[in-house]
Amino acid sequence: MIHYLLLILSAVVYYLLGYETVRENFGLLIALYGINGLVYLYWLATVRDKQYVNRLLLGAVLLRAVFLFATPNLSDDVYRFIWDGKKIIRSESPYAGLPEKEYDATLYEKLNSKNYYSVYPPVNQLFFAVAGYFYNYSEQSAIISLRILLLIFEILMIILLRKMLIALKMAQWKSLIYALNPLVIVEISGNLHFEGVMLFFLLLSWWLYSKQKSFWSGISFGLAVGVKLSVLIFLPYLLWIFRKQIITFLGGFILSFTVIFGWFYLHQSEWHNFMQSIDLYFHTFEFNASVYYILRTVGESVLGYNPIKTAGTWLSIISFSVIMLIYLLSFLRHFDETGQKFNFCPLLWAYSVYLLLATTVHPWYIVNLVFLAVFCSKSWYAIFWSLMVVVSYSAYQQANVSENPLLITLEYTVVFLAFVYEYFISVRKRGVI
Repeated sequence: MIHYLLLILSAVVYYLLGYETVRENFGLLIALYGINGLVYLYWLATVRDKQYVNRLLLGAVLLRAVFLFATPNLSDDVYRFIWDGKKIIRSESPYAGLPEKEYDATLYEKLNSKNYYSVYPPVNQLFFAVAGYFYNYSEQSAIISLRILLLIFEILMIILLRKMLIALKMAQWKSLIYALNPLVIVEISGNLHFEGVMLFFLLLSWWLYSKQKSFWSGISFGLAVGVKLSVLIFLPYLLWIFRKQIITFLGGFILSFTVIFGWFYLHQSEWHNFMQSIDLYFHTFEFNASVYYILRTVGESVLGYNPIKTAGTWLSIISFSVIMLIYLLSFLRHFDETGQKFNFCPLLWAYSVYLLLATTVHPWYIVNLVFLAVFCSKSWYAIFWSLMVVVSYSAYQQANVSENPLLITLEYTVVFLAFVYEYFISVRKRGVI
């Protein structure tokens, strides 16, 4: 009975988050998110029975459906999605130029990226085209169309996640780590971010490979890249794990990648525009960073200016190097492992390094960590990160974005302490070290 009552409570809280809360009201946001965060932790700590797991997975779908008629209130990215979709419907490339007010004055005023070329890969644009079509009827119709599409992919994701856990002979309750996570629900079903679609194609790639369908596994991984380029971080590790069928996997991946991104090869100027916007995430944008903010503080004190141009480059190089080292050590330790059963933890660590050394860490970036946490036994730091990252929304309490250094410090302190306890202190207590 307690689980049903908590589902009702969560549904009410998500309703308030979706329909009654604006991001400027940080106090209400953090209170509501905190309630569902505690409920989430309770479920993870107590639910082990398969019957309850299945019921809560169904409940997770219903919680996502709560947002069906809501307008995203914590992120305005959706308006760029619709903008790009409108251009596609009119047979125009979303990468060809900057947004212009004359195109749609009402929609233009809602854009947070007026001065940037579209940064969203081609598979994303297919979803946006659907929204662009329904925008001809109303803005709300466009938003609902995206919600329905994302809800479908979340349902498929939950189903496949459960199947994957069964195939790997892992505890089925771990599917709740992703399915009931407040950040996952709010950022995908509430704010309409596409991490869930990318993760579905990534998981489908793993699933297909485990079924000896390596060519289609490569196709699916290419689709994941077509949604979010960040998934390329995992490619070196997967190539090693899938090495027994690497030719067919790569064949599928190269085929899908070429088809998806082939447009750019025909229009070099649009490739330049796309990459120019990607570069902004490494050398211009900064939000909710950790290591970079420390370097920025030191740099401004010593140099007298923000060193993001140089720091962004060096942090990217260091990030790539550390990630490759993580993979190499894993290869050496698990030389004989195959794709049917392999260690997912290096992917979790690699993506954590990527985020820790990034100049920009939006809340929805942590969704990928939550997904990887499902398959890694020592992943509570990622779960706590998903609960703490919401404090970054404090930056939007005023018209001008202004981050609170104390809250960001609190966020990363909790993550760091959780990591240290999980990987060092708790291990020592068990006598392993």
